[in-house]
Amino acid sequence: MANNSIANNILSFPKKDKNTENINGLPTNLDEVQDLIQNYKDIHIQEVIEIIIPVLFNQFQYMGFSPPDDEEFCIKDTAIIVESLRSFMRKMYGLEHPIQKIADSLFLKDKDNSYKMADIVNIVTKLQE
Repeated sequence: MANNSIANNILSFPKKDKNTENINGLPTNLDEVQDLIQNYKDIHIQEVIEIIIPVLFNQFQYMGFSPPDDEEFCIKDTAIIVESLRSFMRKMYGLEHPIQKIADSLFLKDKDNSYKMADIVNIVTKLQE
């Protein structure tokens, strides 16, 4: 009986997968750790957006800004609001977003250190390959 109780108290260490360098799905180098952190940041941002956007648009509706039933009416306006919020949160994490470049071109610092919208904006974007 003593042997059974001893055997039940043994913890096995994670076994290394013979096909990969990865042990039980855990990152094994700095690049994998950074990718995992990036993934968690993106998941966090998406979850926050999924919570905030319905609340924001419900408040707009409550205040009398209810869009018509036509889905095409303001889909681009809605998308820019969502992506602006995503850009804001990515910036808080030190991450880039294309709207950050647009904001840099769209808003200019005035003589009194306030920002105003530019009269003319030329924005060229290039998709990553």
